[in-house]
Amino acid sequence: MTAVFRTVAYGTPADCQDEVWQIGESTCLDATKSFCKLMVMQFGDQYLNRTPTKEERDRILRKNAARGFPGCFASWDCKHFVWDKCPVALQGQHKGHSDGGKYTKLLEAIADDQLFMWFINFGSPGSLNDINVLDKSSIVGSLITGDLDLKTEPYYINGTRRDWMYFLADGIYPDWAIFVKTIAPTCQRNEHDKQYAKKQEAVRKDIERAFGVLVKKYHALARPIRLWKEEDVRNMIYACVILHNMTVEERIKVVGDGVELSDEDHARYYDETDERNNNVNPNGIFSRLPTIDDTGELEHNMAQRFTRANNLHYLLTDRDMHVQLKKDLYADIIRRSSKNK
Repeated sequence: MTAVFRTVAYGTPADCQDEVWQIGESTCLDATKSFCKLMVMQFGDQYLNRTPTKEERDRILRKNAARGFPGCFASWDCKHFVWDKCPVALQGQHKGHSDGGKYTKLLEAIADDQLFMWFINFGSPGSLNDINVLDKSSIVGSLITGDLDLKTEPYYINGTRRDWMYFLADGIYPDWAIFVKTIAPTCQRNEHDKQYAKKQEAVRKDIERAFGVLVKKYHALARPIRLWKEEDVRNMIYACVILHNMTVEERIKVVGDGVELSDEDHARYYDETDERNNNVNPNGIFSRLPTIDDTGELEHNMAQRFTRANNLHYLLTDRDMHVQLKKDLYADIIRRSSKNK
């Protein structure tokens, strides 16, 4: 175990362990592979790719609302990891545009303000960009199947009612209703545009911080990964993410989640008795989806679920809803900034 932890945490080559621990290279490699596989088997269901509980979801929404993004669940992005032992037959598809043309694999992840990685998708070759990865993403599949449930209690932004959580992303991502992007510097930006972009980019930095902390904790990922098989590389990534999430969970238990939502902001975003919200525009995704009756026959229930999944896919990728969400956030952030001045 000591040799395994030195390999994972310090990135020490397996053939260096025999000098201190009197363990052969093959024995150390086998132990590292077995440890990573066991971590995924025993703790994967708890720390990887699961919908947060109501308490966890409420904590995340409170924190992001206090930072100016009510309804925001997490930030979404990808990172390249260099694969040193990439086989010659796979080198063409794994040669990325970044990292000096080295052979890489992509990790797609969503992380909250505490750097907990809720959903990850690893294995795409480094020649793909974020859009290509999104087209084949297991995270999007989890959204459609309901494994990642975006439904939440109604909240209001600029007087518009919504009932789904969204993600902060960079400019390459498509104009979907679940993504909120910045305003690119290449556009002609006025002072208000810069205020909005600064706010969005500051909060979206959560996912960049999560990637940075992950590779600083586990140097086996900061250096080129020295494993041959794709399955072993995947298990090592998953094991490191699980260990990272374990430490984040313990930190939250000890020190808490930080910022709390003020009474004024709570009334602005969540108080349904507020007079200004009496005649708001109902614009919820889940309120427009058909309900599922589980008391009927199996064939009828499957048809209902298939219809609901198709409708959800259409709503989540709706560009008009994306534009309206961005406009409402823009107006709310500018209004709050002007008020603080």
